[in-house]
Amino acid sequence: MECVRKLVGITAVVMSLALVVQADDAGTEVRLKKLEETVLRQQGEIQALRSELQRAGKASEVLPPGTGKAELDAQLAKAIDERIEASGLRQGKDIPPLLLAKHLEGLKAKGDLRLRYEQHNNDNAGGTGNTDRDRFRTRFRLGGVWTSTDESWQVGAGVATGGDSGTSTNETWSNGEMFETGDLRLDYAYAKHALGDSGVSVTLGQQKNPFVTSWLLWDSDVRPIGATLHAECGEFFATGGAYDVIQWGNSVGGLFAGQIGCGLKGKAGALQIALGYYDYQGDVVESQADEGSGVADFSSGNYDYNIVDLYVKGSTSLGDMKLSAYGDVFINLGADGKQSQRDPTPTAAGGLDPDAEDTGWVLGLKVQRGRWTLGYAYARVEADSAVWGLKDADFGASGTGYDTDIKGHVLEVGYKMAKHLSLGFEADFLKPIAMDDQRETDLYQLDIKYKF
Repeated sequence: MECVRKLVGITAVVMSLALVVQADDAGTEVRLKKLEETVLRQQGEIQALRSELQRAGKASEVLPPGTGKAELDAQLAKAIDERIEASGLRQGKDIPPLLLAKHLEGLKAKGDLRLRYEQHNNDNAGGTGNTDRDRFRTRFRLGGVWTSTDESWQVGAGVATGGDSGTSTNETWSNGEMFETGDLRLDYAYAKHALGDSGVSVTLGQQKNPFVTSWLLWDSDVRPIGATLHAECGEFFATGGAYDVIQWGNSVGGLFAGQIGCGLKGKAGALQIALGYYDYQGDVVESQADEGSGVADFSSGNYDYNIVDLYVKGSTSLGDMKLSAYGDVFINLGADGKQSQRDPTPTAAGGLDPDAEDTGWVLGLKVQRGRWTLGYAYARVEADSAVWGLKDADFGASGTGYDTDIKGHVLEVGYKMAKHLSLGFEADFLKPIAMDDQRETDLYQLDIKYKF
């Protein structure tokens, strides 16, 4: 009955008011006194409503079926609404759903849930020992940003599924245990301070990638840890930072990075250009030859990761279609020495020469029309062009974790079922570039994703 729903609603309003009063530190005693008076008043109203409800029930028993009862319920519901409005306790209007500290203006929360079916068709060299695999995976992410406008600070934090890998937030279903439950870990946690109206900001902590680049060089799940300085002036921007990449016992692998760029917009479309430089310090990764030793100096001290990255993206509209094209090329200027990061065989013994395997690039095109999205990209990642532990984790065929020396095609199809619900399909057709003894892989992924 509608009367019952209204009665429960009043009770919920009273409970919410109690939470509001308890949450406010200032004038606690005065507020508690007001709360007591309000509760007593509401209890009297609730008792009166109960009496009316009982009378309404008895009256309805003597009415002919379908006659008078609806009108009686409507009058009672109207009376309850008027009392709630008079008390100033309309739920959702005068009581905030979530209380924050006084200096915080609000909380912006968002997240997404993605369910994925994934299939790997692996063709090993020589056709022996093929290891095809299919699996279901879940990705769940939830985060929020708290803002204090008066103090020009933001605090962001989020959690996500997955293990300790920096390039994956996927959780594989029942992986080793029956109906295995997944892990939920800290995804990012940072504080950001804007320096007045200067367009300059400082971000400290684990943060979303502040650099503009393609999906290939940096996996989208990577969250750099450190300090970032960002500045904007009109169409131009500059970003710089220092980050703690990894620690191997007493050895620390770090990163100093900088980027400049611009974003231009006009009636014909938009153009974005960014030039970045990533200077990795210390022991960043292990090579296959030194796996397990904790030592990344696999090139007698001559091998470094000093990567220059140029990214360009343009977008425009053609009738009811949205078109975008992008290109990204990156070169590891520090690829030098006696051994490749990808090949356990020294160069002198016929292994890959880092000097000749230092470039990666990708060209891509995306078309959107109505609910549909189509995309295509061709990418190439030479053996020593990128840090294998940070590049896109899906674009790899070796299965060893050292997924460079890879080239291939990427096809994407997306369909937006509702405002926040979408379907997606991706197919990657990957081959090794120089190491012919490595396997080829066809990767298929079918996703359903809901954003909230």
